[in-house]
Amino acid sequence: MGPEERRQEINVCKDTSFCSFLKPAHQSETWFAGQNEISCAEDVHVRRLDQVFEELKSKHGFRSPFLKIDTQGYDREVLLGCESVLRQVVGLQSEISLLPIYEKMPGIADLFPLISSLGFDLVGTFPVNLASAGRWIESDCVFVQRNAQESKT
Repeated sequence: MGPEERRQEINVCKDTSFCSFLKPAHQSETWFAGQNEISCAEDVHVRRLDQVFEELKSKHGFRSPFLKIDTQGYDREVLLGCESVLRQVVGLQSEISLLPIYEKMPGIADLFPLISSLGFDLVGTFPVNLASAGRWIESDCVFVQRNAQESKT
């Protein structure tokens, strides 16, 4: 998913959990010991989530979708490609970097204001990868729709 429909090359890394449209940052090599080394690139079809949302909704019958974004530094682009359907999303989770893993990737200072401006509030954060001295490299950040109906319990 991305901000516009197009063909784009994705970097395939030795450890496929590091595949990304972005190039790995060199300083991260010590954290991941070569796992994020690019082995090849593949051409993929990128689409906007708002282009396929209704089709997915019809196919799967969901009524209160929760959006999980784990796109190895491409989260901002995914969010920009689904603005028109975000009011239907009750919550979202984004794996956000606190330390740079990829070149030109947005970090926490970029993504928090964007996600907030899209109508979501942070409700939890959980470490994904840790560096030395307990520093968080990445965090799963969970947000809820600001206008979601509150439970009356």
